[in-house]
Amino acid sequence: MRVNTKLFLCHKLAYLDCNGGIPAGLVVRHKCDNPACCNPKHLELGTQKDNIDDAVTRGRMDRGRYWRDTWLRIQAETKEKRDEAAATAPHPKG
Repeated sequence: MRVNTKLFLCHKLAYLDCNGGIPAGLVVRHKCDNPACCNPKHLELGTQKDNIDDAVTRGRMDRGRYWRDTWLRIQAETKEKRDEAAATAPHPKG
């Protein structure tokens, strides 16, 4: 949902309407584990780490797989950038 030009998820709007602001560094989390839920009684504040820990505990995210896949993607992107840089670097005359 857009408010002025800013895009908001409905659960955040429901939280803001009932509780006021969301302090910097915190996110609105679902106690009911239903991402579509906008019931303010099912919403609470926490850190992004809390949110990820909830997902792991509730079986929606395998932390090991998530971090491994992220690490492998970063390694592949880094190698690709090195290879591109080597291919475009001027070669010394010799």
